[in-house]
Amino acid sequence: MAGQSAAPHKGRSLPYPANALLMTLALVTLGFCSARKSPVEVTGNVAVMTSIRVLHQQQPSPSPSNPSTTTATNLLGAPLEVSSVNFVELRCPDIINNQGFPVPDPECNVPLATLAEGEEALGFAAEQELLSGDLVQVRLRVDNETAAALNQTRKARRNKAASPSPAPVPIGHRRHQRHSRHLMQQAEGEAAADDLHNGGGSMSSDPERTAAAAEAGEAAGDDDDDQLAAALGERDHSPRYGGEDEADEDADTDADDGDEDDDEAVGMQAVEDAAAELDRRRRLSSQNGSSRQRELRSAEAISRRQSPSGFKYVSGSLRIKRRGAQKEIYTGTPIPLRSTIYLLDFCNWTNPYRSPEAFKKYVASGNGSVENNLMNYYRTCSYGKSSFDWGNVTVLGPIQLPCKGNVSSGVLKYAYDASTKCGAAEQLSWVRGAEAYGQQAAATNAAVSSILSWTQRRRIMLILPAQAKCGWAGLADVACTSPTCRSFIKGGYASNDNLLYHELQHNFGLSHAGRGFNEYGDPTDPLGDYNAVGTHLQCHNAPNNYRIGWAKPINQVPGKGGDGWWGNLTAGNFTAATNHLRFTIPASAVSDENMVVVNLAAASNAPTAARIPYPKYFLSYRVRNTTFGAFDSGITSGYSNRLIIHAFNGSQTERDYNRSLLIDVGPKFSQPDPYIGNGTVWASPFVPYDDATGLGGGLRIRVLRTGPVSVDIDVCRMYGTKEGAPGSEECYAGQDRDCDGLYGLDDPDCAGS
Repeated sequence: MAGQSAAPHKGRSLPYPANALLMTLALVTLGFCSARKSPVEVTGNVAVMTSIRVLHQQQPSPSPSNPSTTTATNLLGAPLEVSSVNFVELRCPDIINNQGFPVPDPECNVPLATLAEGEEALGFAAEQELLSGDLVQVRLRVDNETAAALNQTRKARRNKAASPSPAPVPIGHRRHQRHSRHLMQQAEGEAAADDLHNGGGSMSSDPERTAAAAEAGEAAGDDDDDQLAAALGERDHSPRYGGEDEADEDADTDADDGDEDDDEAVGMQAVEDAAAELDRRRRLSSQNGSSRQRELRSAEAISRRQSPSGFKYVSGSLRIKRRGAQKEIYTGTPIPLRSTIYLLDFCNWTNPYRSPEAFKKYVASGNGSVENNLMNYYRTCSYGKSSFDWGNVTVLGPIQLPCKGNVSSGVLKYAYDASTKCGAAEQLSWVRGAEAYGQQAAATNAAVSSILSWTQRRRIMLILPAQAKCGWAGLADVACTSPTCRSFIKGGYASNDNLLYHELQHNFGLSHAGRGFNEYGDPTDPLGDYNAVGTHLQCHNAPNNYRIGWAKPINQVPGKGGDGWWGNLTAGNFTAATNHLRFTIPASAVSDENMVVVNLAAASNAPTAARIPYPKYFLSYRVRNTTFGAFDSGITSGYSNRLIIHAFNGSQTERDYNRSLLIDVGPKFSQPDPYIGNGTVWASPFVPYDDATGLGGGLRIRVLRTGPVSVDIDVCRMYGTKEGAPGSEECYAGQDRDCDGLYGLDDPDCAGS
């Protein structure tokens, strides 16, 4: 009947659209099945990394002699906007080798994996209180093949022969051998099935095949051999790190617990033995005069894992196995920093510095050609509490590294291609290559050997070619508890000591210095906006100096000892009758006792004191120093001879990721108290005062005097936004509860009393 579709008769084919729909659904279903994920638990070190956004995109200008090089006049290129680049990554731990050098653990089976990235990364690190180098156990979701391959590498090889002489094979090793044969048979079966499916014959292991066929087999097997080597990693090492499997996921054991259980999953030895046997047999096989090569599916699974983003972190699965200690907060003993700076070339690209001498002026400039060299930055801005001196720093290179290839990460390897990418595998290849060069140099250079053998947070700074495919100017580990701490600098940005210092201070554990919603918006700190500083010195703001122990609040008698308690205020320092406190704050360049901290969120500084959510304010005074290379010679006029107010809810602890925020600058504040007309008073947000806890209220800060070396201020705690209602007890108390400078009945709020 017109307008109606006839019901299909039994056995009749469905219309084409219906067939297509069913086929699509079937393919989607198969796709979901093939993409099924399995969880695996692994144990390794975390690395918290943050970058400074790139200001320009590198745009090479080819030269006739080398089309891949960039001219010196075009090191920066055109501007480029990029998103925030922050990561929390999983890495293999460092160990100390026989020469005393820190090296990645060759027995580690931890895959390169990203646990968090972007804006969420630092929040993730702060929530977990992570430092780079902490040992953690996490669960990763991977495809089933990769899960099987990783689980086969998760236990250490045991009972390795101590000598080449024959010895009885332990039970556990016999189990490895049996499993090797099983894997071998499985691989052969898969290869034979593929051969039959493709119309070919079965795999042959005839040892009498001709030499010509053998040579053909070896030639055809080169690519597979490379893949197998990439998958299985170094064959003379065994995995020591790895988490528990699904069956014992709740066991709270150390990373290497359970190795004595012979009934656990078979280790890497079985995989290697099977791979070796398969390699031997496939070289003997031929088909129509050419070889068909096959390899273990487990090896294929790992070799396909080219990018760390391929492993999905299972949210909430992270467990801390061991926390390290940074121990770089100053507590009375100066801290010398050890660093190895490598100048790298790769992919026919060269870094801008063609010898260590060409770069050394940015580390230390004896003739004064670079005012803000790193040695001067640390010696001056730390008040002598930290140093970056030649006895502990070396520059090596240029070092020619491969453009692409495979890089080891424990027993696993990853493909890298620096001509197109700047990911975890590429960065790992640069570190591996640079450190290998450094260890070779250490063999004949005692000074280099002394620095490389330092095992407590040695800085590794890598200077890359300008053409490196990195969307940042610099990238660095945030704090470090491991033997080494990394930073990467791209091209000509390495001639900017403000940027070098910025990245090295991330190694110290500092976060970016912001203003409002701008992560880099604070122009009073090297971790913020240093564009106007030039080649001068711009030292840290008060919160960051406090955070790493380089400066502290003022004492009642300047320079006479104490821990700054006089200028470290809480709600308990104020009463309604004595809510005006006056201070003289020296300029930061004059003394390391140079700030007033006001924390109305706490009743006292005792750890158990009552608290409410409220900002902690840091008050400091900055003055531009006209002496060459002096403290704050780079502070711009808009912030010189100014009281500077920051908010920082952090503490003097190494696991603090709180970011300092510039709030305002006086005596003429940009956001003055609207109720006081001359603009020289700044007011904080007001929280209703609670009589029971003594917490709440607000602040009014008035600049009384500015001078060449200090500022006088009045800090007043508000107990109310008005003095009181007319006729109220507050109006007759003779107090200034609203901090407007008018007391009791003299305040218009009390008019009519």
